[in-house]
Amino acid sequence: NAALDWQHFSLRRGAAGVTWFSLIARNMGMKTDPGMARAMLNVLRGALGKLEKTWLTDEAPFMMGSSQPCIADLLVSEVSFLLTTSTRPGSYSTPLVHPQEIFNLTLLEAIDEDFGMPPTLDALLGEDHPRITRFLAACQDLDWTEWRSIHGILHTARDKMAARKKTRSRM
Repeated sequence: NAALDWQHFSLRRGAAGVTWFSLIARNMGMKTDPGMARAMLNVLRGALGKLEKTWLTDEAPFMMGSSQPCIADLLVSEVSFLLTTSTRPGSYSTPLVHPQEIFNLTLLEAIDEDFGMPPTLDALLGEDHPRITRFLAACQDLDWTEWRSIHGILHTARDKMAARKKTRSRM
């Protein structure tokens, strides 16, 4: 319960708030709010710091020093997951995660500069979050055709929104 509460009230709140108040609301015909987007960025940065220092370790890429994704990874990533049989030799049937909250931050690239957001997920993480960077890389390296397909749609949406941003900036 503590991990779920933490995920909902920090990581999810920050990531969703950043993207909602700076981008998604506009694409739904609503007003954006740069002040709230920056406030949510502070929540998100705090959550990323907690994830880096408390939940991830140097021993292995997944939470609490595990070499395999587990329920804790699901809670932090997003409670949506693919129930897939693991194909790694010697492993059990494991629900594999996709770190939705963090990977959705690829939408940062489509946010207007006047919001004061980091321009990319890499810029947000910087050099201060090597464990999160390793966690994301480990999640991406899991063998999931569907996972990659889902995130391909996210990248397509980002590209379309970024193109609209360029059109607006030319006006």
